[in-house]
Amino acid sequence: MMGVSAQSSAPVSLLKGAILLYGGRTSHDSVCDVFDYATVHEVAVIRERPEVTPGRLMTEKDLGLIYAQLALKQAVRKPVRWIEDTRLAEGADRLVWWTPPGHRSMFFKKSSTSKASFDGHAICPVPALVWMTIDAQHLHLYAVKCAGRPTPETQLFQAPFFNVWGSGQVCVGNANTPTAERAFEPKAWEDMFFGSSFTHPNFSQKDRLVKGLDPAAFWKSQVEKPTRRFPTSRLAAVRLTVGDLIEVNTRDRLAGLERPEGEF
Repeated sequence: MMGVSAQSSAPVSLLKGAILLYGGRTSHDSVCDVFDYATVHEVAVIRERPEVTPGRLMTEKDLGLIYAQLALKQAVRKPVRWIEDTRLAEGADRLVWWTPPGHRSMFFKKSSTSKASFDGHAICPVPALVWMTIDAQHLHLYAVKCAGRPTPETQLFQAPFFNVWGSGQVCVGNANTPTAERAFEPKAWEDMFFGSSFTHPNFSQKDRLVKGLDPAAFWKSQVEKPTRRFPTSRLAAVRLTVGDLIEVNTRDRLAGLERPEGEF
């Protein structure tokens, strides 16, 4: 049996059971990359101490029961809030939303590590965008050509901005990401992205960030003389649709995308 120690000066729930997860750890960044199976155990008080007793394989019924009870408690604690029509999908590990085409304040800052960088600021046109956060920590950004609400079948395009990798993940650098309290607020992520400085393209492949034009030259021209609309003909397609962002294997899909030339 496994001994368990739990001490607290505040009132706590009684320890009634335990779940043990078995799998193979392949990196130091996570507890376990792949879980093979799980076992459920009762906790018994033996000699005035709680101990985990021998268990059995977890079933789908066990998982459903645990999820239902925890979800109910979470729903009780979670306040009712307005859901904007810009939200496309929301789950335990991610949030997906979109913003229509328009104009945004953009700051460009010259970087000593990139000849393509420059200093400047203007209210620039931007295309409609699809945003996704994963684990309330990582921001991914894509462009779409439609002006209305995207559907799962809507084709995604490379977000034509500096500081965005080919997979769509945003390099946040030294920017302050939203706090835990605001991690599920789209505006907090939008403010972080457009409030930071655009320093350089994250790859050098031609026609991959802005089709037919050098990205730095394109944005420099927009700073000097912004156009009324973003030219969507300049967007480069990626092998993703909006629906791919809400699949169980989204992380694998993103990791499997071909990296652009010169990505760093």
